[in-house]
Amino acid sequence: MLCGAMLVYIVVFTNPSRSDNVIAFLATLAFGTDFGAWFAGHWVRTAVLGRTELATTWPITRQALLSACGVVALAVSWLNGLGRPALVAAIAIAVVFSELVLRRLSVRP
Repeated sequence: MLCGAMLVYIVVFTNPSRSDNVIAFLATLAFGTDFGAWFAGHWVRTAVLGRTELATTWPITRQALLSACGVVALAVSWLNGLGRPALVAAIAIAVVFSELVLRRLSVRP
């Protein structure tokens, strides 16, 4: 909720021509997406699937970081005027492919 409030403040009250405001927007967007995706993944695994204990939260963290990277890549492309449906599909495919590769390699922290 705090990240959402910060995004609204940055969009409404700051000057978009300054690069530090754009960087603040992208950083807040990345943190908000990461925390939101992590919470949603943890909620699905515990509340929806009924697991009371998780052996590790690394898969949740990995998927949240990949989704945050995808959202920031889309935001940067739209800020630069490159936002097209084909690019959205390419970034989505890259995020899913990255998850499959990292799962196959059994990447652990």
